[in-house]
Amino acid sequence: MVRLATMKFFPNKLLILLMLVALGVVALACDPTPTPPPEEQKETPTSGPTATPTPPPPPTHFIAIADRRVGGTVGLYHYSLEHWDCGGNYTPLNTTAGYTPAQIITNCKALNAAATPTKLAGVELLANTGWTVWAGRDEVFGSGRVWVTDGEWVSEIVYTDSATKIMPIFTGNVATTTAKWNTILGLARTYNWGEQTGFAAVPTFTKWPGSMYKSQQTNSNTFVRYLVTTSGLAMTEMNGSHPGNATPSQNTETQFNKPLSFYAAHTPWKGGTPKPKPAGTPP
Repeated sequence: MVRLATMKFFPNKLLILLMLVALGVVALACDPTPTPPPEEQKETPTSGPTATPTPPPPPTHFIAIADRRVGGTVGLYHYSLEHWDCGGNYTPLNTTAGYTPAQIITNCKALNAAATPTKLAGVELLANTGWTVWAGRDEVFGSGRVWVTDGEWVSEIVYTDSATKIMPIFTGNVATTTAKWNTILGLARTYNWGEQTGFAAVPTFTKWPGSMYKSQQTNSNTFVRYLVTTSGLAMTEMNGSHPGNATPSQNTETQFNKPLSFYAAHTPWKGGTPKPKPAGTPP
């Protein structure tokens, strides 16, 4: 009697359930694309296709070798380096005759009429004159060593210049030229053959005797050649005579045909009371 009662009240529901199961089996059999295992499923992109990389900004700045005539000379020239905002991609580079500052501005404005061409910075090495120093020397007659005074110039690195001709050698956007210029400044600040600007106010020597100035080994032109090549740029000589070695080296000096010895512990003075003679015999 119980089974009959159950079949009496639920025959329709049982029939519906059997029909739903049958329909599910048919649907699975007809689906041609089986669901991949979880590890093979791929997420649908939500941000669209990969964006094209942004191109770097165009060249607008340059670094230049520059020069001016050495005062009181005929045909001798002094190098410096400059960093410019041109406003366009300056060409041609390495024009050995150079351009005046006015020509540089005109050429830059021809590239970009809206530009305001500007020299951003400069660096050069100058001779700071009028110094005296104690040095060691062999006796002129006989043997032995003596202390003697000697007049010298000192190399001073300054972060400006007054060039009259400019030769761009490296062009790039503001980021690339600024990075290269900062490399050049780092080399200038650690240069072993020059004192930093302002050293003479309260004489502070950190590179003596390497900072002794001479016309070949450590002059302004040698300084610029060192900065250019050591920073990874190619050195192109401008027209005219630019005396100086390709690389710096320790200066030498003689007195009465006897070599002088200079010492880091005995630095120069200018004017005022001379420094007392060092004690003992020079090494």
